[in-house]
Amino acid sequence: TEVRERMRELERDLSRFVCRQQEIQDELNRLELSDDGEEEASDTESMADGNGSDDDGKESRASSRGLHNPNDSGCAKDSPKAGSESGSDAAKTEEQIKAERKAKTEANIAEVRAALDEQVRRVENGEVCDRGYPVGFLAAKDHRAHPAERILLASYPRSGNSLLRSLVERLTGVFTGSDADPRRPLNKQLVEAGMMGEGMADERVFVVKTHFPERLGWCKVEAARAIVVIRNPFDAIVSYFNMVLTETHIDTIEDDEFLKFAELWDTFVREEIEIWKQFYAHWLSKAVRSKVDMLVVRYEDLVHHRRETYEAVARFVLRVDCLKGTPAAKVIDEVAATQHGKIGIYAPRSLVNDTSVVQQHQRPAANGAGHVKKDVGMQFSSSGPVEFRTLPRKALRSIDYFSRELQLYVLWSARSDLCTYGYWSSFFEADFGPATPSRPLNSCILLKTGDAKSAKTQDLHFMHLNRRYGIRPITRDDPYGRGFGRRWKDQLDTLPPVRKRPKKQPVEG
Repeated sequence: TEVRERMRELERDLSRFVCRQQEIQDELNRLELSDDGEEEASDTESMADGNGSDDDGKESRASSRGLHNPNDSGCAKDSPKAGSESGSDAAKTEEQIKAERKAKTEANIAEVRAALDEQVRRVENGEVCDRGYPVGFLAAKDHRAHPAERILLASYPRSGNSLLRSLVERLTGVFTGSDADPRRPLNKQLVEAGMMGEGMADERVFVVKTHFPERLGWCKVEAARAIVVIRNPFDAIVSYFNMVLTETHIDTIEDDEFLKFAELWDTFVREEIEIWKQFYAHWLSKAVRSKVDMLVVRYEDLVHHRRETYEAVARFVLRVDCLKGTPAAKVIDEVAATQHGKIGIYAPRSLVNDTSVVQQHQRPAANGAGHVKKDVGMQFSSSGPVEFRTLPRKALRSIDYFSRELQLYVLWSARSDLCTYGYWSSFFEADFGPATPSRPLNSCILLKTGDAKSAKTQDLHFMHLNRRYGIRPITRDDPYGRGFGRRWKDQLDTLPPVRKRPKKQPVEG
């Protein structure tokens, strides 16, 4: 009875969510019919507003979210500030409001462009950290700058995107870009670490990182190829929670902080597993996968099956069938022989260990976790389906941070997805039985065919990102769909500061 009641509640919530998203889409359709100049200004304004610097210092906990709604004006009525703003807006004429929006849009765009120009200046002047290999921007009129050659690196946050970017930059000698706002603190950290293409999705780069539709980027992106990076949700969500609380890419909270933030952690997991599922449902929907040149890789394979995975990525990025005797083969040899923590631009987080305090308070994972089978799911690529490789038990690093109840919630919520991506057979099938892959057919990634008059693009389908709404619901407490920060701000303020795990000192000699 309780389950049925809960299902009815979820159905009602889903119905309200779909209605709200339909309202947003209707407003977008209305804007598309308006003057092109006004539409472009409105789109750019909402993107810049949704991803700009936070005025409130406490709001920085949400800075990891680039989320916003493409129709910010339509969501203003749900914002806590809407009441104070509505009176002043009523006294203004429509022309004045448009003029203010245009001025604000132009100011935001100018700030972003200034930040990108500063990154280029630093590269030209050699004011970047030494990567150990040459990296620069694309030369003028480089054929790879064309959208037909552009590659998207798409992933749910904390799934290995930065690690893969480091590998691609080493293979190509070209900085990778992103659709993230370079003014945000977390994105600034990437710039300081050497990702000088952060925020660029233009002719200066040809590989572009994105988290769309988990969040909207600051600029529109068009591409015909994609690499989708998957990480098991247990590790991805724990790493994301660490990033939200520490506001860094590398710091790790103390294990007992999960107990202090138990209520927030519970809510965070239940929301994020749905976002995780929807993200890959959109990218791997049949509508997208059947028309786009796509490679799907798992973070765990980048760690535990390195050479084979790196070679697959290199062949896809460089458009070659054989790497033997090429400079890329030498790079693969060097990277495969390098310690995992030294491949990317920053060392990975140190997560759960055998003496974790979390294990003293939470029930452990299923006894059979780690059981392996030969049939481990399918990988989608441009060359057809390929079996995922079996993963060792140690590849599942963070499940002990989840209570038994949360473990079961994640397992049964994402059962078919875990099966599709090869995680279920490696870790859970021995205890819970087989699962059946299932893929919804919808996607918010807009596909458009190439120019029929161009021989180069007439047979291609281009992915257009940041043109439709994201997958996070728009609510009064979260008017821009950014996720974690604002809703629990009051609770966080009443708790002691987050304690970070001390970094290990390097051993001399």
